[in-house]
Amino acid sequence: GEQRGNVLALHGFTDYGGAFSRICPRLASHGYRCYAIDQRGFGAAPAAQHWPGADTLANDMVDVIRALRDQHPDRRQPLFLLGESMGGSVALLATSGLPAQALPAGLILAAPGVREELPMKPLWDMLLWTAGRVFSGVTVPVHREPDPLLLDDANDRLLHDPLVQRKVRADTYYGVTRLADAAGEAAGEVTLPVLLLYGEEDGLIHRRSICAAKADLRGPVELQIYEEGTHLILHWRQQSRVLEDIGRWLGARGQAPIASDACRE
Repeated sequence: GEQRGNVLALHGFTDYGGAFSRICPRLASHGYRCYAIDQRGFGAAPAAQHWPGADTLANDMVDVIRALRDQHPDRRQPLFLLGESMGGSVALLATSGLPAQALPAGLILAAPGVREELPMKPLWDMLLWTAGRVFSGVTVPVHREPDPLLLDDANDRLLHDPLVQRKVRADTYYGVTRLADAAGEAAGEVTLPVLLLYGEEDGLIHRRSICAAKADLRGPVELQIYEEGTHLILHWRQQSRVLEDIGRWLGARGQAPIASDACRE
């Protein structure tokens, strides 16, 4: 049908572009061409299993944003970024430094990796710094079990897809936390419309951190909190609800956020 815009989808930690194999067709049904890539160090992209650095990941996305701008110069077909977990961190960091003429039209951040207001953050920082420096080359297996809150195909992909990482170096764990810190700091420079998606059953990103990011963002922000939602909210068993909210927000171009006082509770 009629194309209304473009979406660049950024996957989470240990994952790759295949995370959006079910989501991109749904976005296409709303009229949005969807691009899902493997970020450097993940999937089939270069330097697999090695942490490329926060700045490198952000600069890669700046290059992709500019390439998509060149490919789709019609401003009536705006570009949006959809970032899941680590992908949300990269989206925040990448867009915080772009000039106005190069900015996308808005961000959809699904449980973005941020760490402000994290309980016992100094202790976690010390432990991760030590692991990243002392045991930098040590690889740690990624332990996964079927998550009853996720769709069956999402569980199957995470457990069996060979492009999903099964082990992670200690310095990579440290690197992704430093990326989350940088993303939290960058949020105060982001003036774009933002849709924040968060599940109450998220065991990785703290609600306080999401609320702190919401307070820092300088553009119009809509926060949707799902009571029984998990961290991978895009792959939750009630995925249709989430995608309906994304489709509605895209249709409104992020300019009519639903008022939410969830962070005041």
